[in-house]
Amino acid sequence: MEKVLVGCPTSDYHEYCLKEYIQAVKNLSYSNHDVILVDNSKDLDYYKKIKEFGIEVIKTKYLESARDRIITSRNILRKVVLNKNYDYLLSLEQDI
Repeated sequence: MEKVLVGCPTSDYHEYCLKEYIQAVKNLSYSNHDVILVDNSKDLDYYKKIKEFGIEVIKTKYLESARDRIITSRNILRKVVLNKNYDYLLSLEQDI
């Protein structure tokens, strides 16, 4: 069975849908997956809130450009996939 990482960049801009997103990923029917979010918010408040839900989260630095924040966060997820021998990355955006 293939090993899948479910993840996406996030920030406190998406706090309004955090609870629903976490419920959805916790209810995925595919059993061989892990979930990691990469928080690129300005401070640690949102990171702490994600951790309270029991979801693995990586805090990355805040960059002024939204594009740069997303690129950096996706590259972090890519490295996790490669370094931990995942077969796939499912980039499941939080605000869909």
